[in-house]
Amino acid sequence: MKILLITPVKLHTWLPQHLWRKAIIKLGHKVKVFPLSSRFLKPLTSWRLAQAISAWQPDEVFFSAGKDAVWPIKNTIFFSGVPFSMLSQHEQAIGLQAKLVITNDPVHAQAWLEKGARQAICLPISAADPSLHFPTRPVKKYQADVVFIGGLSPDRQQLFLKLLTAGVSLKLFGTIPEGFLSPQLQPIYFGPVWGKAVSQIYSSCKIALNPLPSHMPTGGNLRTFEIPACGTLQLASRTNPAWFKLDQEIVIYSHFKDLTAKINYYLNHPRQRQKIAQAGYRRTYHEHTYQKHFALLFKTQLAS
Repeated sequence: MKILLITPVKLHTWLPQHLWRKAIIKLGHKVKVFPLSSRFLKPLTSWRLAQAISAWQPDEVFFSAGKDAVWPIKNTIFFSGVPFSMLSQHEQAIGLQAKLVITNDPVHAQAWLEKGARQAICLPISAADPSLHFPTRPVKKYQADVVFIGGLSPDRQQLFLKLLTAGVSLKLFGTIPEGFLSPQLQPIYFGPVWGKAVSQIYSSCKIALNPLPSHMPTGGNLRTFEIPACGTLQLASRTNPAWFKLDQEIVIYSHFKDLTAKINYYLNHPRQRQKIAQAGYRRTYHEHTYQKHFALLFKTQLAS
């Protein structure tokens, strides 16, 4: 099958869209990438895209949401990691005219159907890649009881401040979306990280936190799969129980007191912590790599 992948980002080796491409090729399909760019006006980008589709004649067009750079096109396979309401008007139109919308969260998929999408499923589009997400030797500069990697939004900063007050040993890595980092967090903040550093950090800690954003009520983000792929215990605010068994492959906390209690428990019970982490690792590599997720997509939705 010939796939045209329309993506809003340059395909660095650690970005999900690159990992999609690699997985699809490993499954025996041909992939050509069309990068959406802000360098061109929307009419010019739309013309260039139409020319690319006409010239290559792909069997399917995969459209990765994330940049409002083209006029709406029809009959794509539309991928979105955020809810309908967070997309631009043109991206919403592309999704509504798509053959299929693929999301990270079942609630998002249901919302698309309620808005009039022809078909919408939760795959999810996040996963792990065995060449990038795997257990490594601990790195001294990354060692910590508890780590977090991701966007340091204001609500997450408030959570981490409370953990500091409770005496939790914590290291933070990632971006600062609002441009402000609480002064109390600066001593434990070590900047953004990508690629293999992510696996080194997770492999060097005892517990990795994953407080999911409010716009993901039941689904999973990248960390949902990257943390267990590194053989690390994931302590998350929620997950889809169809993906990981609660208290056997992942640990979920329900409120702050529960979170601190579980951090203390699993720090003091290393054998139990390692047992859950290893079970999560096995489940991830059995079901939740990009190649496994895309194989399921081709088998159940795109079979010719």
